[in-house]
Amino acid sequence: MTADFERLFLFFAGVSGAIAMASYAASAHGDHAFLGVVAPILLGHAAAFIGFAVLSARSRAIYWAAVLVLVGLALFAGDLILRDLTGNKLFAMAAPVGGTLMIGGWLMTALAAFIPVKKQR
Repeated sequence: MTADFERLFLFFAGVSGAIAMASYAASAHGDHAFLGVVAPILLGHAAAFIGFAVLSARSRAIYWAAVLVLVGLALFAGDLILRDLTGNKLFAMAAPVGGTLMIGGWLMTALAAFIPVKKQR
C-alpha cells in the first residue's frame, strides 16, 4: 500500500512538471498571462512531490501534507489554467481555496519535522 502512495506522488510530480513546461511554452507563444504565472508554481511543486513520494512512506503527517498540497494545487492551478484557456472559472473561489489548502499543506510539512516518524522495518 505504501508503494502505491509513493507512485501516486511520483506520478503527480511528472504530471505537474509536464503541465508546467507546456504552460511555459504556451505563455511564451501567446497572450496567456495566467499560464506564465502558474508554470513556476507547477514546476516547483513537481520537485516537491518527488520529496513527498520519498517521505510519505515514513510519515502520515507528510502523506496528509502532500494530499493537501495536491488538492490545493489542482484547484489553484486548474482554476488559473481554465481561466486562461477558456475565460471560465473552475468554480467560485477555487483559486483562493486551492491556495489556502496549499498553505495548509506546507505548514503541515513544517510541523511534520516535530512528529515522530514510523520506524523502518
